[in-house]
Amino acid sequence: MHTTNLPLSEIAAALHFADQSHLTREFKTFVGVSPSAARKNHHLTATWNLYDFLTINLG
Repeated sequence: MHTTNLPLSEIAAALHFADQSHLTREFKTFVGVSPSAARKNHHLTATWNLYDFLTINLG
């Protein structure tokens, strides 16, 4: 989330989520904070890997 300025709605679409709220729910469940909180506080996702999240969403 902190490596792009794309709106969360565009990120959700690119990752094949139904909508932004679906991305937000899944992100918060997996990471522990909302995407917007992760953007504002980079340290919250320091050990998190994007590919781990993609594996969960894509099965």
